[in-house]
Amino acid sequence: MDILSTQVVVSYVAVLVQQGLKKASWFPWLAARTTGMNRFVAAVFAALSTVGIQIQFDAGAGTMIISGLTIASVLTFVVDFARSWIAQKLLYRLTVTVR
Repeated sequence: MDILSTQVVVSYVAVLVQQGLKKASWFPWLAARTTGMNRFVAAVFAALSTVGIQIQFDAGAGTMIISGLTIASVLTFVVDFARSWIAQKLLYRLTVTVR
């Protein structure tokens, strides 16, 4: 799968999860009226889908290794975050607000 199709799939899943959370009675922090929180959750989903930092923890040795945290990866994250945010907004408008 190329980067664009992967981003579209991940963004669509993020939109579906966010819509599911809005309808869930056990998650009262999201609803159609909580615009600020909806944007925050969308930003978190966009960030999680593009972060690219890996964390490995070895409980036996008591060590944690964090890799992928470089200037280049941070700049790539910013670009990928913007791409993911835009994809989520477009998919939200195409799949949720059109109905």
